[in-house]
Amino acid sequence: MATSSMMVPSASADEIWMSEGKMIQWLESKGSTAVFKMNNVYFYIEDLASASSSNRGTYRGYWVTKTNPQRQCATFRELYGGRSSYTWGRFKVKFIGNSFPYKWTAKLGDCDRKVYKTMEAVPMMQAN
Repeated sequence: MATSSMMVPSASADEIWMSEGKMIQWLESKGSTAVFKMNNVYFYIEDLASASSSNRGTYRGYWVTKTNPQRQCATFRELYGGRSSYTWGRFKVKFIGNSFPYKWTAKLGDCDRKVYKTMEAVPMMQAN
């Protein structure tokens, strides 16, 4: 007989983090891809949505925002709501810690170029 204390929280849209004073929310899952949102930036993280919240690791994907004429890539990526954008870049996230909810660090780049920026995020409940 299973007890509720043995249940592991699953990856879900109620996960919220803070990074540099900005809120990042797990917006939804599209198959095995998790979609995070920070202001007008969306992060598509492959295989995260199908991972157990008790077994997080490192994942890859991309970030995307509305097309900026000064920062355009040669190709486009999906922007939330079925639109597309030429302003995007690589994204690699690593979850840190031994238990849920996890902190994470990420590396970002523009288009298909190498990553150049890092960011850190802490769960909202730990940011207060």
